[in-house]
Amino acid sequence: MELPTFDLPEEARLASASYSVTPRFFQSLLQGDSMPTVFQEEREVTSLGNIPLLVLVATEPDNAVRKVWNQANIEMAGLSTHGSYRIVEGATHISLAYRKDDAQVCIDGILEVLAAVRNNEDLSQRTE
Repeated sequence: MELPTFDLPEEARLASASYSVTPRFFQSLLQGDSMPTVFQEEREVTSLGNIPLLVLVATEPDNAVRKVWNQANIEMAGLSTHGSYRIVEGATHISLAYRKDDAQVCIDGILEVLAAVRNNEDLSQRTE
């Protein structure tokens, strides 16, 4: 099995790869019997009010599933009157945490949301 190339030190990369093939990892993905409840509750949310929200949108893999997720993510950003989304070209869902440049986009986004909360700013008005 070839390991994904992430910007992690070798020891951390190997630890992550070894965990990702364990039953515990797959159980964490499935989250037990709670997923139907989560999806039902998610459909009931029609507004997040004016909570500052930034949704990061990955572009890879470029397939039908990614396009559906991206549309859902963009719609989620619209649930807040102070929401926004940012497309991260070349990123995958996982690379947003494990690839240095993509993870930096996440860090910057978190800091941006924190600043918006502290300063009562509207993220939907910001431009890159």
